Amino acid sequence: MSLKNYAILLKILGPAVFLVPIFLKGMGYIKTISPAIMFSLIAIGVVLLIAGNICEAKAIQSGEYRRWRRRIK
Repeated sequence: MSLKNYAILLKILGPAVFLVPIFLKGMGYIKTISPAIMFSLIAIGVVLLIAGNICEAKAIQSGEYRRWRRRIK
């Protein structure tokens, strides 16, 4: 996979790591989540977001986000 794909994947997984348990708790599927677990999930999510931003920056530098333009003659 390219850096662009890793960046997209990490930037999706980051918020999902800590938002899904919060939504499940809000809907009543999970009764209690300890503050230590929530803090660790938020920390893991932030690390994944930062890693996604780093992969995206490297992909931009390597030119994976450039679009090829066709010249019309």
